[in-house]
Amino acid sequence: MRDGWQNRSLSHPVKLVIVGHTVSSQCSTFLECAPKMQTIQNWHVESRDWVSIGYNFVIGGDGNVYEGLGWDIKNYIRDNSIMISFIGNYVIDKVKDKQRKAAQFLLKRGVELGKLVPNYTLVAHNQVANTRSPGKNLMADLKQWPHYYAGQIT
Repeated sequence: MRDGWQNRSLSHPVKLVIVGHTVSSQCSTFLECAPKMQTIQNWHVESRDWVSIGYNFVIGGDGNVYEGLGWDIKNYIRDNSIMISFIGNYVIDKVKDKQRKAAQFLLKRGVELGKLVPNYTLVAHNQVANTRSPGKNLMADLKQWPHYYAGQIT
């Protein structure tokens, strides 16, 4: 049965940020990225039986931040966290500079808005779940970001 919006409110400020990837082809323009967002949302709703897309935010190869659940709704990956997913498959794809800048701007803005604690912990999806996400290339990139934590989160 589909979990509705009730009981999905996220308490702020959040301490944990998780970064993953969509395991899809990359996109480079809004006209390519926007339909990918719709495809991801449809897959999450139809295949996973979720109310909407499972991520709080998605970063496109066009450098845009796409709002999924936003700052105030719990994602479907882990409670009490913000989940950011990059469009692409970073087992093979390379992180674009504009994607990195967009994600880091989003994180800075989250702190400014009081949605994230100033000393938030940043981890990869594979540090909280048994998955290959976010792929070796995005993982290598994340290790250079401020707030990155190298350990497993249980």
